[in-house]
Amino acid sequence: TRAGSTATTSGRSRCPAGHVFMLGDDRALSRDSRTFGPVPEDALAGRLLARVWRWRADRVGSLARGLD
Repeated sequence: TRAGSTATTSGRSRCPAGHVFMLGDDRALSRDSRTFGPVPEDALAGRLLARVWRWRADRVGSLARGLD
């Protein structure tokens, strides 16, 4: 988030159809969908091939359904 702003963690919200909610890898310093909101799918460039979580081998995997 930007300096002086905070990301809310209370409650639940729903990502609109046709959008993705993106989180940065450093939650304390990332400016991501918590700052800018959901991103329209047609604004994405590239394709996610794998997701990696640090320190746990059982959390490495590929997406069952990719974005085209």
